[in-house]
Amino acid sequence: MSRIVRAIDGGKTSVNGQTVEYLIFEEAKGGDIRKYLDSAAQFDLVWTLTCIHNVCVGVQQLHNASIAHQDLKPSNVLHFPEEGEKLADLGRAWHKSKFSPHDGLAFAGDLGYAPPELLYGYLDPDESDRRFGADFYLVGSMILFLFTSLRASQILVSALNPIHRPRVWRGTYDDVLPYLTHAFADNLSMVSAEFPDRTLGTEMIEVLEQMCDPIIRTRGDRAHRARYGSRFGLQRFVSRFDRLRMAALLGRIHHP
Repeated sequence: MSRIVRAIDGGKTSVNGQTVEYLIFEEAKGGDIRKYLDSAAQFDLVWTLTCIHNVCVGVQQLHNASIAHQDLKPSNVLHFPEEGEKLADLGRAWHKSKFSPHDGLAFAGDLGYAPPELLYGYLDPDESDRRFGADFYLVGSMILFLFTSLRASQILVSALNPIHRPRVWRGTYDDVLPYLTHAFADNLSMVSAEFPDRTLGTEMIEVLEQMCDPIIRTRGDRAHRARYGSRFGLQRFVSRFDRLRMAALLGRIHHP
C-alpha cells in the first residue's frame, strides 16, 4: 500500500505503571497537508491535483483490501516532500471481515466531516455500501477543501433552513432529502463560480456530483457499477486526476 503511512516498529512499554501498546510510523517531514497549505505562497494547481490523485489511490488501496478509512480529513493526509501524500490514522477504520470495538458506531470518524445521511441517523442496510459510500463522500469533501477550504457537509448544512438541519429535523431522511438535494444543487452552482477555467470547472463539478450526492443510492460512479457491480470504485477518478494533473503541468488548465 504505497499511499498508506507505514508502521516501522511497535511494542509495549510501561507508563505510570500501566502497560501501553505503541506503534511508530514513518516520519512525514512535511506534516499534514494543512501545514503544507499554510506555508504555500500561492495556490498550486499541479500540487493540488497531484494530492487528490494520491488520496484517491490511497483510498482505492484500502478498499481493494476490504478496508474503509472512515476518518479521511486534512489532518489525516500527510505530506512527504519526496514521495507525495499518504493516508494516516487508521484507528477508526472498518474491515469487512474483522471486528473492531468501534464497529457499532454509525460513523466512527469526525462528525464534522460525516456524510449527511449519517448526520441524520440514516443507516444504509448494506453495510459495505454505507462504509465505502462514506469514504467516497469524504474524498469529495477533501477535494472541496483543497479548492475552497470548506467541508462538504459544512456548506450543505449551512444552506438549509434551520428546521431542516440535523439534530432539529424530526422526520425521516427520505423526507428531508428534497431540501438536501436543493441545497446541494445550490452549492454546486456556488462552487462552479470558483472555477474560471471552464474545462477544470466542468471536471470538478462532475466529480463532486458523484462523490458528494446526499442520496446515497445514487452517489458513486455509475459507469463503474455497470461494469463491476459497485458504485464506489475509484479507478476512473485515479485516472481522471492523473490526466488533470498532466494538463495543469502542461498549462492546459489553470486556477487562480
